[in-house]
Amino acid sequence: MKILYAIQGTGNGHLSRAREIIPLLKQQGELDLLISGTQADVHLPYPVKYRFKGLCFVFGKKGGIDVMATYRKGNLKRLYEEIKSLQAAHGHSQKAKEHANKASEKYAEKAGSMKNEGNQKEMQGADNGRN
Repeated sequence: MKILYAIQGTGNGHLSRAREIIPLLKQQGELDLLISGTQADVHLPYPVKYRFKGLCFVFGKKGGIDVMATYRKGNLKRLYEEIKSLQAAHGHSQKAKEHANKASEKYAEKAGSMKNEGNQKEMQGADNGRN
């Protein structure tokens, strides 16, 4: 059996847990490792087949995800290319490709609508300041 184990590489917690899980997965089949994210100090003593920058979230001052800052910082084209390269390498079906495309489009639409809402609020604030 082929296994693709994807690990969030931002921070050390996921990678630390993965060190314990990887040997168990290797017993079950042919294992490929993917790390998405680049900010970690923990090294995996196993070969990593795929390293992606992925999409990192930006957190706001009040906690929670700052969607607009995440959108501005994120590189959706690169993310899309990373997803496509993985699909090509693993021969995923057309249905999986369509799902990935829809997910990318939905994220871009959501970020765009939030940007428009933010611009409208700024304009309303400017209008209120003139009264």
